[in-house]
Amino acid sequence: VKKIIGSLDSQHRWMVKHIQISRPYSVSASGAETNTAMMSDMNGEGIKDSSDQLYLSTREYEQNMRMLIRFLSQKKN
Repeated sequence: VKKIIGSLDSQHRWMVKHIQISRPYSVSASGAETNTAMMSDMNGEGIKDSSDQLYLSTREYEQNMRMLIRFLSQKKN
């Protein structure tokens, strides 16, 4: 619980790097847009953002809240 609460940023958010992203489009040499909303690369692997960009993650929020709620539920009993 301390680790989860300690991982909040200064605005009380859980931010994560390198999340799986969709590639909304790519532009070919001819200028045509293709691969609309592609969620994986040509090998079927999820596309991860390799930058150090921070994102709000619903998955991270749900995991952390589930753990905190479980902790509070146990304390109540």
